Amino acid sequence: MLKKALAFILIFTFSVSAQIGGLSATKINAYSATVVPLNKMEFEPSISVNFSKDIVKQNKFNGTLANKEYKMLEVSSSFYFRFTYGLTEKIEVGFSIPSNVEAINFGLKYKLSDGIGKNTSLALLGGLNVPLGNNSYYLTDANFSEKLFNTGIAYGLVISQILTRKSSVDFNFIAQSHVPANSNSKFNKFDFSVNADYGYYLTDNLQAILGVSYFKVTFNNSTLNQTSLICIPGISVEKGKNYSFSLSIPFNVYSHNIKSFIGFGFVLTILLE
Repeated sequence: MLKKALAFILIFTFSVSAQIGGLSATKINAYSATVVPLNKMEFEPSISVNFSKDIVKQNKFNGTLANKEYKMLEVSSSFYFRFTYGLTEKIEVGFSIPSNVEAINFGLKYKLSDGIGKNTSLALLGGLNVPLGNNSYYLTDANFSEKLFNTGIAYGLVISQILTRKSSVDFNFIAQSHVPANSNSKFNKFDFSVNADYGYYLTDNLQAILGVSYFKVTFNNSTLNQTSLICIPGISVEKGKNYSFSLSIPFNVYSHNIKSFIGFGFVLTILLE
């Protein structure tokens, strides 16, 4: 079974970094406890497009007074690449990088065991999120800077459960701390997310999936804290031994300090022998 990893792309798109990049999944939102086979690599291009509405008050327009409200449609798109390698029978390592190379996200997954009983598997996650891009970062007096070289160290737990011959569920609990810590209120200091996916095989190669993702980002200034609950329905299709693809339609169910949105995601996963 090929693995997919849209979770990081979705969350990253919505200005949250409490995720770990470069790792595999069997659905669309949550990582699974399985790892890429030994000495094999997965390559995964993916794209997400998101739409949100906003109302902007404009006092002037073309130099004239115009105290009006304007409805706006905001579109954000991202294109990602993931590379994941099976280092051992229990460890996979990888990285994700966007097309504009604004950051690189390293990940490691360690499969603890086949679990608590024959149908449950556990894995530990670790990650390093490093900002890049075409920016100049302040390394001294960074409290006054809006461009801080702020690296994230992420860690988490995966629980995967086989429910029936056709259905399974994955749970992720992921947190991220930021280094160096910074007193500038515009910088987040701690992120936390919980992701869950339920999958049911309608046929041997078509899986219906319902994902749910909750995340919270805390800032030094608590009034800036962000919270969101996202629903992610979708499907995955396994058309051959070495490739598969998935489609999803994420949307906000609840959000605080984050604009509501609806989006579309496409992931193509290729296993390189």
